[in-house]
Amino acid sequence: MFSRANGVLNDIGNNQINQQVEKWIEMRLKRKSMGFNSESIPSESIHGVGIGTKDEGLPLDTPKVYKNLLSFLIDVSHRGSVSSLRRALDKLSRFMSSRDLISSLVESRGYRLHLLQISAEFKLNSSDDRHLHDALRKDEEAIAGLLSSAIGSEGNKFKDALLALKDEDAQSCADLIQDVIDKCSPERDEFKYQAQRLLVKLCEAQDVLPSSLFIKGVIRQDTDAHFGGSFGDIYRATYNGSEVAIKRIRVFQDTVASERRKIFKRLCREALLWRTLKHPFLLPFFGVDSDTFPGFFCLVSPWMAKGTILRHLGENGGQDIDLRLFEIAQGLAYLHSQHIIHGDLRGSNILVDSDNHACIADFGLAVFSDVTLGTNSSQHGGSVRWMAPELLDPGTFGLEHFRRTFASDVYSFACVCTELYTGDPPFNNIPHGAAVLLKVMKGERPARPFRMGNWLWNIVEMCWNQENAGRPSMSEVVKMMQSRCPGRQLVPLAIQPGEAVNGGSSLLINEDTAMSDDPTLTRRSGEHSRATVANESAGSVTSTAGPRQVSGGIMQALRSRIATPHRRESQEVVAEQVPRFRVLVMGRMNAGKTTIMQAMTRSSDGLFVVHDQDGNQINSGSILQSSAGHSIGWEITYLSNPGFVFHNSRGVETGSRNGIEKLRDFIERRLRRVPLNEKLHVIWYCLPTDTDRPLYREEMAFFQQDTGDVPVIAVFTKFEARVTKAFSQLRDNGMSVREARRHAPEKARQDFEELFSERKLQMRYPPAAYVYLQNVNKPETTCDELSLVTHRAIQAEAVSRLFAMVQRNSVEVSMGTALV
Repeated sequence: MFSRANGVLNDIGNNQINQQVEKWIEMRLKRKSMGFNSESIPSESIHGVGIGTKDEGLPLDTPKVYKNLLSFLIDVSHRGSVSSLRRALDKLSRFMSSRDLISSLVESRGYRLHLLQISAEFKLNSSDDRHLHDALRKDEEAIAGLLSSAIGSEGNKFKDALLALKDEDAQSCADLIQDVIDKCSPERDEFKYQAQRLLVKLCEAQDVLPSSLFIKGVIRQDTDAHFGGSFGDIYRATYNGSEVAIKRIRVFQDTVASERRKIFKRLCREALLWRTLKHPFLLPFFGVDSDTFPGFFCLVSPWMAKGTILRHLGENGGQDIDLRLFEIAQGLAYLHSQHIIHGDLRGSNILVDSDNHACIADFGLAVFSDVTLGTNSSQHGGSVRWMAPELLDPGTFGLEHFRRTFASDVYSFACVCTELYTGDPPFNNIPHGAAVLLKVMKGERPARPFRMGNWLWNIVEMCWNQENAGRPSMSEVVKMMQSRCPGRQLVPLAIQPGEAVNGGSSLLINEDTAMSDDPTLTRRSGEHSRATVANESAGSVTSTAGPRQVSGGIMQALRSRIATPHRRESQEVVAEQVPRFRVLVMGRMNAGKTTIMQAMTRSSDGLFVVHDQDGNQINSGSILQSSAGHSIGWEITYLSNPGFVFHNSRGVETGSRNGIEKLRDFIERRLRRVPLNEKLHVIWYCLPTDTDRPLYREEMAFFQQDTGDVPVIAVFTKFEARVTKAFSQLRDNGMSVREARRHAPEKARQDFEELFSERKLQMRYPPAAYVYLQNVNKPETTCDELSLVTHRAIQAEAVSRLFAMVQRNSVEVSMGTALV
């Protein structure tokens, strides 16, 4: 590795990388090449993605994938004496060039891994970092472009070749497609949808699931199942310290092979569709567990202690039914915007979270909206009482097949409306399903619940129209509920139907948002060093990184208006001019934002006050209610330390254009403020580490935005779960309790950094620093490490001194300022 003292490259470890590359190439050469060339790709699909037609094609010795990253590293390798790394690059180049297109795609993740391992051995300056990110972005876009040519019309030879892959190759291809989907930007909604369909077809055909879906560390709590359905049983378990539900698919010993395969295909489809969904009113998906019940795949989701919405409404006297129905409508509208039909909407499939919000669950019958008839016609599950008439008897409505549609989901929603008001299934007075079917086919419907308002009953009647063409869309239902509800009390979330909000990063960005190569656009911050600080007594591990890079656009123009003090100001002057330190606290639900604010202010009672943008005090309970009514401009001040002013991003961290624009507008306005106490001083982005998806797409979307001179600190919360896991692994490897306890925090940090490293490479503007926090919710835990890292990340001296005065956690920060 490069010595930081003299920049000389040391060959320690380089030979090992060279050997790893040789071993991997040798293993891959034993496998047959797929024998597929670019001539089979439709010509209109291949331009601009690095593959040519026969007449204008690339030479045989040109890599099909990751050619930009490879070329960049070869250029870097010529700077010094790095013979072993050059040999590794040369072997990779020759091997990559010899592979055909399908082989190159299947093996692309291996190429990427080895190329990034080699890049880590070079000392890259800020300009190199930008070029590496740019090369990686272009290569990822090229791979996505190649895949886009495989998702066209049926009979596409490229698509057929992918779907014909077997065993390990099929698994590698599934992993690649899932990776591309996770990185797909909201602007590529149609491509993402088509790629999901290709992935489902591949997985169903070859009995594989993407590796990223599987999770480890699920521990079953009870021997017996808590609930059971027609498709599976629900067990309670723990995962990373949280209670979860594991859904085990029911398969009996005498189940024939063909039926087992149908069951696996259904689970496969449910997992793949569920994985792509993220919405406050849909049950979250953690992953697939294959360890709890050996030989069985189980779907893992949060444990909803309050149970179904029917149970919840029964226990609270049926309060807020309209609000719960409005939440269900928004969740269903989001599903439809993602081209997905639920297919089995009813009260027993809607759960309630800890904040009493509705969460649509059970995607076992979910399908794509334009799924082929042959696939959908066999999926006749579901309950007759919630089923649209055209599903009960397709022929009567001129349909050749049973086929779920958006309209049939809308019909089910109408049935759910009456179900929640009455607490009973539709036609509860009729015991037999056959009799219900006859009534529905005659156009009869359940009676109006006596408590249901006229405005809602009119919507219900539209939704269960006998003709599916006469029913409104769910997005129209949401609008009608909002506009017709008395007092306009129903306010939808900022998430707009049709915009992608599922987890993952965004690499497929437009060319005009590409990184600038202008080195002058990198914010001045001294040395680009990376320091690691460990503090076991404080229960935290901290890693700080180089500065957050800044490039053009609005933020660059704003920067010229921000005056940074060139003189040291006394604490008295700073205190007079800037009496409070302003923080934007970001993060998904349950990321630990409130806990960190309380810990930073040392608030034992959690008492705070809230003021609006005009300084008027408002009901503090509003901050705990639906995020739809929350404003990022509200100022939150804890009574224990009013020196901090917090802004909570709740409701605008969704990653939608609307959410990003709100954030950008808020930051810009705060940067323009003239009094220093009105400016935004730092952003803490809370990211929970208790899952294997440390960064969702909406969070990655933020790190593609410039925040000007406001440093962003990535605060990794709930790290105790990873330390516990690392401790168990060390003990399993034979380490003593004492030694395992001592090494667990560092191992947990290293394992997590490896998981997070790819996400970091994809960030256009990575955080200025990183903090790993454990047990912040315990009263005895302080945020001294967060204080220390925040103080180091602040560049403006006046702001730095202000923070030192306001914070009451880190003695080192306070003493350092006192000694200046």
